[in-house]
Amino acid sequence: MEALESLGIDWRLLIAQIINFLILLFLLRFFLYKPIVGMLIKRKEKISQGLKDAQDAKEQLEQASAKSKQTLTEASLVSEKIISSAKREMEEQTGAEIKRAQLKAEEILASSRKQAALEQAKIVEKAKREITDLALTISEKVIGSQVDKDDIKKVSEKIK
Repeated sequence: MEALESLGIDWRLLIAQIINFLILLFLLRFFLYKPIVGMLIKRKEKISQGLKDAQDAKEQLEQASAKSKQTLTEASLVSEKIISSAKREMEEQTGAEIKRAQLKAEEILASSRKQAALEQAKIVEKAKREITDLALTISEKVIGSQVDKDDIKKVSEKIK
């Protein structure tokens, strides 16, 4: 201790300063260092949690994007199937309607032909009657007597 005194250092004052320093160190450690370190640890955990959450959100976004693309692809395929099915049905219905219209037109044409044939037969029959009546009238005038209708029928049948 004499060596300290020879240097001009009071050992009691040195011990008091060391004790003061240790007390100050303890107080700073208890009131300042531990709260700051605790705060830094919490902040570090919060940042790492934020990074983890960001990574999870990125993965979920990628999954959602992939699912969305898959859904769009599936919807596109379904819509193409529906469109092709609708086209096929439309073509079938159109073909059926065309066939029905053709059949109806053929029926109308056949009916018109039958009716025309009947009208022609009526006209021919009427013309034959008129010709027979005319022939009867002419023969009566030429012969001067009345000709029997049965005779005229026999003659007209021979002509046919």
